[in-house]
Amino acid sequence: MTKKTVIVGDAFDSMNAEIDKAPETSGVIEAKTKAKEGNVRANLAYGAIAGGGVFLTGAAGVGIYDGSFDELSSFWLAYGPIAGGIFGYYFGGTGTKNGGNADKNE
Repeated sequence: MTKKTVIVGDAFDSMNAEIDKAPETSGVIEAKTKAKEGNVRANLAYGAIAGGGVFLTGAAGVGIYDGSFDELSSFWLAYGPIAGGIFGYYFGGTGTKNGGNADKNE
C-alpha cells in the first residue's frame, strides 16, 4: 500500500492527513473518472450536433424565405469541419485504408 501525505497550504501546517491508496481503489476511481469524462464528452458532442442542426435548419429556412442560400452556405462553411470532426471521432473506421491502425500486416 502506498501512503500519501496531504498538506493544505502554509496556513494549515498543523492539519496533515494520510491517505491509504490501495491499487484496487485507484483502479475503480480511475475507471469512474474516465467514464464520467466520456459521458461529458458525449453530451458536449450531442449538444454541438443538435445545436448545429437547429442553426442549419434555421439558415435553410432563411434561405427559403429570401430565395438565396448564402446564409446556409456560410453556416455550413463554418460548421461543416466541426461536425466532420465530431462524426469522424465517433464513427471513424479502424481499418488501414481509412487511417486506423487495426491490422498493419495487410
